[in-house]
Amino acid sequence: MDKSLMHSLERLKSFKIRLPEVCLHPGRPVELEKWLKKTVSDSGRRPALDPVTMEELYTKVKVQERGKKVQLDLRREVPFLPVLLTREKKEKPRFYEVLLQDILKVIQEGIPRSARRNTFRNLVFAYFTVYGQPYKGERMQKCISLFLQKDPELLKSVLYLRNRKQLLKPNGHKLLTREIQKQRSFRKALEEFCWPVNLWYGSFSQWAVKDFFQLEEEDDWDELFGVLKEICEDKACGNMVPYAAEKMIYLTDRFGDGNREKEVRILLFQALGDPRDPGASLNWVDVEERAREIFLSWLKKNDLNLFFTIISKTVRQVATSENMWKYRKNFWEKYLDAMYYTRVFLGPDAERIAWRMELAKQGMGFGRLNGSGDSMRSLLMFSIGDYVFIEASHNGKLRIWKRGKEPLPFYQAKYTYKGFSYSDVTQASNVEKDFVHSSSETGSWQRKVNEWVRRHCGVQPKESRWR
Repeated sequence: MDKSLMHSLERLKSFKIRLPEVCLHPGRPVELEKWLKKTVSDSGRRPALDPVTMEELYTKVKVQERGKKVQLDLRREVPFLPVLLTREKKEKPRFYEVLLQDILKVIQEGIPRSARRNTFRNLVFAYFTVYGQPYKGERMQKCISLFLQKDPELLKSVLYLRNRKQLLKPNGHKLLTREIQKQRSFRKALEEFCWPVNLWYGSFSQWAVKDFFQLEEEDDWDELFGVLKEICEDKACGNMVPYAAEKMIYLTDRFGDGNREKEVRILLFQALGDPRDPGASLNWVDVEERAREIFLSWLKKNDLNLFFTIISKTVRQVATSENMWKYRKNFWEKYLDAMYYTRVFLGPDAERIAWRMELAKQGMGFGRLNGSGDSMRSLLMFSIGDYVFIEASHNGKLRIWKRGKEPLPFYQAKYTYKGFSYSDVTQASNVEKDFVHSSSETGSWQRKVNEWVRRHCGVQPKESRWR
């Protein structure tokens, strides 16, 4: 084994640190490196402060805020004061002034070094937790500087900061951004930094991810997608996905690659949901409107394709019957831009076909039909202006309702598995208008529907040839 490595192991032994057996085998430095990184990361974990103690500390600082004197224990209370800085509750500036003054008391002469060290560790941890918040962040940064001016050796007590003091400077997150670029992985970058696990998903990491997607070269789609996939598949990274979504939507749209579009659409739908859904719209507030519009165009196009692809597999009669669906698809494709809400409904057999073709994964918001005779049936529901349209497979009529009167919902609460039936559509009241798809080859029904949409929805597609 290398002499320097042997020396390091002896040093660890002198600190009474016991290594796992796997790290002691000659020729296994990788295992040792993994163990060391984990040890450093674990050292950054801050002890949990029980709610009762937290509330007691908070009350004491609030009393001080009102100008009254309160005695704080330098060993058992002051080291935990930085935890109060991570609370989401907004306080008046005076509260933070009092709190930071109490924290700075431990840098005075005669204070036990252990109290100073523990306070500093918690202060650094709190700083990275609220990183990016102008008022608290700036004052905590000054406070950390005062600690280090008084005792530079304190930096060694925070193992994940060794050789990375720059992380404490303004825009220190850019160091992590560069590591993500280097590793081509969010997770590997954090592991390389030995970043404490309970800081992985905090503000500091969010800023690094945001910069990564803003600064990365635009032709590195695969590299960007790899990091997007990482954060989308890790539920704890949910608050980072919007920063990535905007860049990936624009970039994918410019590439015009259908397969890339599908991959990004599925990932973002699973992570953020449908921007049109009231239950998911808040997930999209940090994404530019233009990017949301592009994503919605993908969803609408996908629903249309899902419906007509399933029809091609479930309606197998004479050639002319199969042939007629291309007229409907061709007609409604011209109205895609005017549509807003869209949803596909599938019967049990149609759904099984969708799963076998991996279409169900792409049409993630589809509804279920379970009525008598609905096994192979499928429906396409969409809105244009103030009206809702429902197209049905198997020679069903086109039916139109005023928005809000439609018989089926565009969205359902998460984990709701309520099924519907085609009879909900055929027996519904308040139908504004219905059309039979007659003489598709001559454009008969198409001209009638086109005129109705023009008059009632104020929409006229650029191209109006129906044959």
